[in-house]
Amino acid sequence: MKINESKSTITRNINSQKRSSQLKRGGTAVTIIIVMSLLFIVGGSLFFFLQSGSKKNAEKVSEILEQSKDPTVSSVPVTGQELDLILKLLEVPSQNQEVVYQTLSVADSTDQTDIAKKIAETATQGELNSETRVRLFQILEQRQEASALPLLANYFSTAKDESSVVAAIKASQPVLTENKVTELFKLISFSESPKIQTAAEIAIKEFTNSNPKSRIGSELTKAYKAAKNPTAKKAYLRLLGSSGNISSREVLAEALKSEDDSLRISAYRAIGDWPDSSMFSLMFDALTSEPEGEIQTYGFNTVANFLTKNEEMKNATLLRHWKRLVDEAKNDKQKAQIIQSLGQQEARWTIPILQYYLEDNNDDITYLAELELDKLNML
Repeated sequence: MKINESKSTITRNINSQKRSSQLKRGGTAVTIIIVMSLLFIVGGSLFFFLQSGSKKNAEKVSEILEQSKDPTVSSVPVTGQELDLILKLLEVPSQNQEVVYQTLSVADSTDQTDIAKKIAETATQGELNSETRVRLFQILEQRQEASALPLLANYFSTAKDESSVVAAIKASQPVLTENKVTELFKLISFSESPKIQTAAEIAIKEFTNSNPKSRIGSELTKAYKAAKNPTAKKAYLRLLGSSGNISSREVLAEALKSEDDSLRISAYRAIGDWPDSSMFSLMFDALTSEPEGEIQTYGFNTVANFLTKNEEMKNATLLRHWKRLVDEAKNDKQKAQIIQSLGQQEARWTIPILQYYLEDNNDDITYLAELELDKLNML
């Protein structure tokens, strides 16, 4: 009898140890089951019936995902717990991940959960493949929420994967601040990826265009002077234009005299992007010294484009500058460009210049001038 009781006790102890071991793994197991169940939900069916709480969460997330499929829906309410489950779905490949991405795009918190920050944490810290990470950054770019910026800036400053770094830069662009924009300088100066350098330059330019009174102009001047890499030096020079910082005039004037053709082109581009006409004479004076060739063509196009889009100069001033540009036209292509650009003005002050081209030796040029004059007579 005692032997049987002893065997029974041993059996109970063994079973108890098994249950204890299973319970220790329970948290992980339940999480995996929930995620796997939700993967089936995304496909349209719930194949696993979980314990009451987990099943309820899974079914609620299923409803959320289903709502997000409607292209007319712009906002879907979610809790932080539901968002965590939705983000978990990205850890396991599925043909239905587009539904998850769409849900994250329109998710709207019902419990003060910072959705953008949560997405950014997953994108920058999670174990994801590059494609998924890029998609999450694209969602953040679409959401345009500042709370994601610190994580985005830290990621693009330290990560190495080209496509995801570019995506992180683009995601940060709509919410960049003066403190974080300078982080992009390091990418221009030290990144070995042309795509990353270009993305950084575009983001900085957008920031300076939107924040003309920021201190970034002086910081760009410092970065230009300190740059050793020729590619970085040209990028900083181009960015000086959109910054509109008058302290960079000396730098641009020096670059326009450089024997490095690419540096001169960057300087022309910078002044072409200048927010007002204060640097126009500097650019025009440099153009008059250019011999016919690639640099003169670039400078000529830049001056013509600047005059065409300028809304600051008075008509008399514009007429005077266009007359000067007529003297700089080296070939029929540039003459035609002047005529067509003046045609875009749709203004009668352009008539004297158009009439001048009626006497040109090239019949094609005189014909173009006649067409533009006829259009003006119809106004």
